[in-house]
Amino acid sequence: MRRAQGEDGFWRTNVAAAVDLEILPPLNPGPIRRVSSPELDRQMSAAIKLVHLGAVHRNLDPESLVCVEFAFEARLPLDVAFDVWLRVGDQEVRMGRIARSREAGASSSSLCANLEGYDEKEVLVVLRSDAAATRNSPGMVEIWGGELTLGPKRARRMAVLGNPP
Repeated sequence: MRRAQGEDGFWRTNVAAAVDLEILPPLNPGPIRRVSSPELDRQMSAAIKLVHLGAVHRNLDPESLVCVEFAFEARLPLDVAFDVWLRVGDQEVRMGRIARSREAGASSSSLCANLEGYDEKEVLVVLRSDAAATRNSPGMVEIWGGELTLGPKRARRMAVLGNPP
């Protein structure tokens, strides 16, 4: 161990340590195979449901926070990994990514995104298969490769935040 005062007046201590490191491979090192067929698309449509769509409006702010909740049935026919998009008219806003193993069991996931100018129109929620969503999901080598559109549905007003205009 070596201790010295630097030009800036601070004392520094250099410490050398020997450690053994194991370099691990990426969680999903290989290419992800995307599988799609009309029958698989029907099964996914039945297995993934839009449970809730809500919006939080903030006075004097042109953006609203729009949130969606999905329910996944007990056993999906295949692993899923997708980007979630909110479509209002011709505008699409990416909400985030979801990856779910077919072995995960019945569960739900929620995502929220800011949407400018949302005025309680009906929206579509679009799930687009994306292999990049598997990066943090070990063991996924084959995912559903389709696209699912949920809705149209009108977001339920959850709250208005701020002082009245």
